[in-house]
Parts: sequence; structure tokens; C-alpha cells
Amino acid sequence: EALGPESVVTLDRGTGFGEAIAAGLSHAERDPAEHDDQFIWILHDDCAPAPDALKQLLVAIADAPSIAVAGPKVIAWHDRHWLLEVGLTATWLGRRETGLERHEQDQGQHDAQRDVLAVGSPGLLIRREVWDRLGGFDPQLRLFGDDLDLGWRANLAGARVSVVPSAMVFHAEARAHGR
Repeated sequence: EALGPESVVTLDRGTGFGEAIAAGLSHAERDPAEHDDQFIWILHDDCAPAPDALKQLLVAIADAPSIAVAGPKVIAWHDRHWLLEVGLTATWLGRRETGLERHEQDQGQHDAQRDVLAVGSPGLLIRREVWDRLGGFDPQLRLFGDDLDLGWRANLAGARVSVVPSAMVFHAEARAHGR
């Protein structure tokens, strides 16, 4: 309501996640003169950031301008002690891997900010210039794996990807659980 109906982009239900973000970004106005100072913050419809999550991500990037992509600690929606993601890597077969034990409890053991191969898309913050240069999420990856692919491509392009555990996002993982 605050932004008005012209700010809402409506797409077919079968639209992929990356395609939907691209459509929203192409619809949004932006000032090319401020291109280097713009960020994209991705939030899923089934996640809720902690009140200071964006601030924590921006502080991390401000403290290290070489960081192009930053992601939060992702915690389960229904059990606020259960870690879902604190950065991502890949197995030797290229499968997405969190490096966490099943139902691992958050006891501060992963609270150090560090560079990683990728961060999950719920709560991902990326410099707009890097997003544009990489072409955003690969539209061929309609669901799952797009975040790993983006981080992988960012690293290959020489951009730093960092997990910022002081930023937290609570995620219901509705699609993964068929909800």
C-alpha cells in the first residue's frame, strides 16, 4: 500500500525464482549514477530477518569493500536453535552442502564471519554492480542451487562471498517441505 499498486510485479505461478527477481529489478527504478552504491537484498516470502539483519550485512560490507556478496546465519523458523545454513560449499559432485550436522543446534560454534563459496538466497545481500555483471541467478536453475551457482560464479569472477553470522534470518523452508 505504501508503494502503490504500480510497484507490484505480478507473474505466472510457474515463474522461476531467478526470473521473478529479474522481473522485479527490471521494473524498479534506479539511478545509474548511483549504480556502485546500490545493493539487492533477497528475502524469501517464507523467511523473516532479525530486526538488525540488514544493518549487520551492510556493516560487514562497509568494513570490507572487497566483499561483494554477504549472507546471514539461517535459522529454522519453528525451532530458533536449529541451524539451517551458515554459508555453503559443494561436494565433489557439485551438490549443495551446508557443512552442518542434521538438526545442528546453534551454540555459537559458527559465529565467526568468514569467506565461503556461497551463501543461501534467503537474506543474501549483493552489490548491484556484481549482480548485473554476473547476470543474477541462472534462469535455468528454477529452484534450488541458484544460490550456490551465483556464489561460485562470484568467486570465479574474483568477488568475495562472506557469511555474516551476526545477521540472522529465520526460514520456514516452505517449498522444500511442500508447504
